[in-house]
Amino acid sequence: MPTTDLQPIADDHTTGTTVHFLPERSLRVASSTTADGLARLTEPWPHLSVKIDDRRAT
Repeated sequence: MPTTDLQPIADDHTTGTTVHFLPERSLRVASSTTADGLARLTEPWPHLSVKIDDRRAT
């Protein structure tokens, strides 16, 4: 569910869409889920660029 309107970002002369999201609470708790594990989920889409900013307390 979107929480804000669309916000412009700096033009880097590429195309695409930037999406920021907050996973549901069960995925946000410090557990065995790692940034590397989440990144592996994107392997079927090699043209998809994903940046994971893990802000969970360690």
